[in-house]
Amino acid sequence: VLRLDNTRISGTLPASVSQLGSLEVLSIQETRIRGNVSQEICSLDADIEGGHGSLTKLYAECDEDGDCVGSRGVCCQCCDCVPRESTSASSSSSDDDTVYLFCSPIIEEIQFASDDDQNGTLPFLRSELIIQSIMHYNVSDENLLLQASSPQGRAASWIINRDELQLNATDPSLLQRYVMAVLYFSTDGDNWLRCSATEGSSCGTGSAFLSNVSVCDWYGVTCTSRGYITSVRLEYNFLAGTVPIKELSG
Repeated sequence: VLRLDNTRISGTLPASVSQLGSLEVLSIQETRIRGNVSQEICSLDADIEGGHGSLTKLYAECDEDGDCVGSRGVCCQCCDCVPRESTSASSSSSDDDTVYLFCSPIIEEIQFASDDDQNGTLPFLRSELIIQSIMHYNVSDENLLLQASSPQGRAASWIINRDELQLNATDPSLLQRYVMAVLYFSTDGDNWLRCSATEGSSCGTGSAFLSNVSVCDWYGVTCTSRGYITSVRLEYNFLAGTVPIKELSG
């Protein structure tokens, strides 16, 4: 299930979405997505001629005029069209058993380019894979991970949106980087005495937390020669809040 509802995602829905062969439900209500939903995406619906995927529902606000010129919705031959005034109710009353809000609120505003400009992994596909990777290894409680204001949600959002390294879901250093980010947000890292991510924070040895280097180079972190964390020493650094035991014990 992939829901992009009530987000500021704009542009056209890239045909590259057709890479999600196991996707069963896609919802793009209350967004700024416009234009044509391509035949490649519709081909995910196994019930249509030539379909080969698992898609059963594609909820969208459809262009009532059908010309996709200055419309407030998409042009789509395979969508389950939802009137704009009823989208909120539809989203909240869906009978789907499982809803993963991978893109909202964790992922920030996205502007889709044209399909010709889409190279590599789609922004929201990358975010979904990263969240799935964290969930697969049971590093954090799922409800905390998908809560934007929690340390876990803030760490995931930082990994996906702001980390200059822009790791992918299969990078072996992803989980350690996520765990150290959770530690930072759990202990009020912005107000640490040394090596916080805030501008002007002093850092005599090592690099500041959340900086664009390996976590092994962050202040207080010690790693093996293979890059595995063996200790974290942040004493006398004004840590506050709670220690994320589950993440650190994983």
